[in-house]
Amino acid sequence: MKLFMLLYRISHIFCMSNKFVRIIGLPIRIVYFFYASYIIGFDLHERATIGKGFIIWHRGHGSVIHPNSKIGDNVSIRHNTTIGSNQIGTLGTQRAPIIGNNVHIGANCCIIGDITIGDNSIIGAGSVV
Repeated sequence: MKLFMLLYRISHIFCMSNKFVRIIGLPIRIVYFFYASYIIGFDLHERATIGKGFIIWHRGHGSVIHPNSKIGDNVSIRHNTTIGSNQIGTLGTQRAPIIGNNVHIGANCCIIGDITIGDNSIIGAGSVV
């Protein structure tokens, strides 16, 4: 999972830069996409903002994180978890969850919509928020 997070961090830097840097970083972004989707099975969009100490348990199989999501420091997530938007429209207008620091998210959770999860929260397995 360290390789996965390293590829995510590098890809995130390229993705959030200007057009020229995005083009230069295209090979690493493609490697990240295929590694995340087909090797790990975790859909963490490179535009999502993830803090330090992000932990993925059980390789996060089937988990999806929306590109507009903001996740704080020391967050742990388990498999089959969805963090996404409930809006239909262009990517720039969709509002996604904001997750605070030191949050633990159990398996098979759905966190959908324009909501904020506070610091030091625990979201139990199978929860819908």
